[in-house]
Amino acid sequence: MRNNGLFGTLYIEDVRKKVKLDDAAQGRMTTLAQTWFTRDAKSVEALWDTFMKQALGYLQFAPANAPAAQSVYPV
Repeated sequence: MRNNGLFGTLYIEDVRKKVKLDDAAQGRMTTLAQTWFTRDAKSVEALWDTFMKQALGYLQFAPANAPAAQSVYPV
């Protein structure tokens, strides 16, 4: 799904044209793309464990191992 024409989409597309990824970042993007295709989206918890936690870790956040409340994961 794309939000064509919205500010966020226009901004991100502009930044993507200007920014070149180094080898480490390109490797992370490749790994995340592969992880996305093998994610388990049967539940919020499964999606958290199979994709979101890793994606946030790559952004240097420290994601929690367990939810603070139903479907709420502190970062």
